[in-house]
Amino acid sequence: MRTLSQTFYVSRASAPFDSAAVQSILQASRRNNARADITGCLLFSGRCFAQVLEGETSAVRALTARIAR
Repeated sequence: MRTLSQTFYVSRASAPFDSAAVQSILQASRRNNARADITGCLLFSGRCFAQVLEGETSAVRALTARIAR
């Protein structure tokens, strides 16, 4: 049986992001998250990101740790 988890976090950009940079993040995230069977939602306000990640607990924890680094 799979154990599913959901994580929500908010972070602030350390440098300005233009729309091309955000699109690049989205493309890489979609590709990597599909491989790990993770779904979610990414919001960007111009300065802050908010994201929900959902999937197998171990995969979500590994991704959350990578994002935190």
